[in-house]
Amino acid sequence: MTAGAARRGSGPSANLGTKPLLSIDEAAILLGESRLTIYRAVKAGTLPLPTYLIGHRLRIPRRAVERLLAGLPPATDDTQAQAGDDDAAASPASRRPTCSAARRSAAKPSV
Repeated sequence: MTAGAARRGSGPSANLGTKPLLSIDEAAILLGESRLTIYRAVKAGTLPLPTYLIGHRLRIPRRAVERLLAGLPPATDDTQAQAGDDDAAASPASRRPTCSAARRSAAKPSV
């Protein structure tokens, strides 16, 4: 365990019950899969859950994981927005960046 993990709790499952967005490690624990399997599924586009890129970290909405485990389809962005879910405000990893620095760098022509 790293010093940072010791300060935050006992690893990825420390605050698993209260976080609206889960890391890949936390989602892997809930789904009973390895983190490598989850990363491979995200890369291949076969993970049946929405993923959000926040900074350089992938996040998965807790409600989508819980719905999948309950046998329900994960909620789409439209149904999350209608339900007043805060997860819908995050930008999916597959969309273009929306922060001003990312827009400026995306607008520069490639050399």
